[in-house]
Amino acid sequence: MNAIKFEETQKSGKYKDGKYYSERILEIGYMMKRDHQLAKDLLDQLLKSELPSVLSSSCVYALLVDYRTQTALKILKEIAKGDNGITSGNAEVTIELFNSGELFELHGIERYEK
Repeated sequence: MNAIKFEETQKSGKYKDGKYYSERILEIGYMMKRDHQLAKDLLDQLLKSELPSVLSSSCVYALLVDYRTQTALKILKEIAKGDNGITSGNAEVTIELFNSGELFELHGIERYEK
């Protein structure tokens, strides 16, 4: 629900309201980084969304917990190519940060090794 409300604030330009929902999403993200089974359960549902900002945020956590990584990268590439305003830009930056390893540093976790 927070992700949907966040999407609405991005489309409407109500960025102050979006901050509240963004903070709730971050709290859920922290829980997902600690509990990989919870992350998998939530991501399986969130990655079914049709909303670009929901997908983009979900893909970040999928990459961080090494779950459905290729799917997440594919989704991010599609969003980056689309006309989704700041969400497209965020998707492009996420891909760059993932490829460089900086995404993990920014979230304070060690990159998984294959």
